[in-house]
Amino acid sequence: MITILLFLLFISIFFPQPIKALFDTSVSIIGKILSPLATGFVKIIEVVLEKSIQIIGSIFNGLLKIIVMVFDRIRF
Repeated sequence: MITILLFLLFISIFFPQPIKALFDTSVSIIGKILSPLATGFVKIIEVVLEKSIQIIGSIFNGLLKIIVMVFDRIRF
């Protein structure tokens, strides 16, 4: 591992432009891989939150209907 790092250091000192191009290419490839993953992850979170809000709304609506039915049966 240390040998590889020393080799990369040696190459980067004597050939800075090719190493910079290689680094830019690596970053570009990693970005192209991570961008769809991040977008998909955000869409999954959006769907989960939307469904959670719908479920909470349905529960709240059901509770309100039960409360209205109970108070409707009680005559004041």
